[in-house]
Amino acid sequence: MIKRVFIVLITIIFVSQANKSFSQNPLIGAWDVYCVVDNSGENSISFCDFCAFKLSDDQKSISFNILKLKVTVEKLNFTRDESTKSIDYSYNEKESTIEFTYLNQEYSFIVLTIMDVSEGRYILQNKDSSLVYLEKAKE
Repeated sequence: MIKRVFIVLITIIFVSQANKSFSQNPLIGAWDVYCVVDNSGENSISFCDFCAFKLSDDQKSISFNILKLKVTVEKLNFTRDESTKSIDYSYNEKESTIEFTYLNQEYSFIVLTIMDVSEGRYILQNKDSSLVYLEKAKE
């Protein structure tokens, strides 16, 4: 009887620790990355410099390149224009921040949760208040 109770307790501890380690980073998985544009003035806009864009030939409009992100426990894998770049990152669970260096630029984003988390949507806010929108990639 004591042996059974001991096995049950060990199993409960193991399962709770496994759930805790997985839940530490809510961004693990595949994401579509969208740039949030701020119409900051009559003739100007601003957006996170993380977002790559292309100016139209007539220089009157811009379009953003599609960016895919896959987050693993150790790496961020960015895919843009059929090219993938894998980089290290750190996630701070207590402050809900993710930090990394991408294309020689350091980024530190606060991970903001949208209330309907079951749909897999997050907003990342950079130190300069610019935003990036993440939506769970469709498989």
